[in-house]
Amino acid sequence: AFGLTAFKSLLTGAGDSVFSKVAWMSFLIGTTLWLVLFTFNLSIVVWAARETASQGAVPVSSEAWLLWIEQIVILYMLLAYLSIAAYGAALLNTSLLANWTGWISVVVGLAGVASILLRGSGFAIPLLIHIVPFTIGILLLLK
Repeated sequence: AFGLTAFKSLLTGAGDSVFSKVAWMSFLIGTTLWLVLFTFNLSIVVWAARETASQGAVPVSSEAWLLWIEQIVILYMLLAYLSIAAYGAALLNTSLLANWTGWISVVVGLAGVASILLRGSGFAIPLLIHIVPFTIGILLLLK
């Protein structure tokens, strides 16, 4: 998230006034949801495991918790992929990097959103969320 904050500043300085801010806010909200997911895994999942071990059965409420956290994952991925697409649009508004980097970001971001909306979170590839900004960061360092 800190690297994307610096990237937002670079894009704003290079002339983009809207997309970089939308991308940054989307990723920031998504990151907050991701932290909720980690907290869930460190608390509710551990509680359910302990209850299962001591009671010999999975707690009834754990199924509802798992459905809830699945929605958190879907929201995170939607926001993160939208962020990638918006960063791509911001790149297209500037001359910071070659246009192909912006187009790849837009395509990957929108394809990620479409895959989640059409097939659910099981079909989306969360790794791409991190590969695109990583690649852009390398390209910026090489510039």
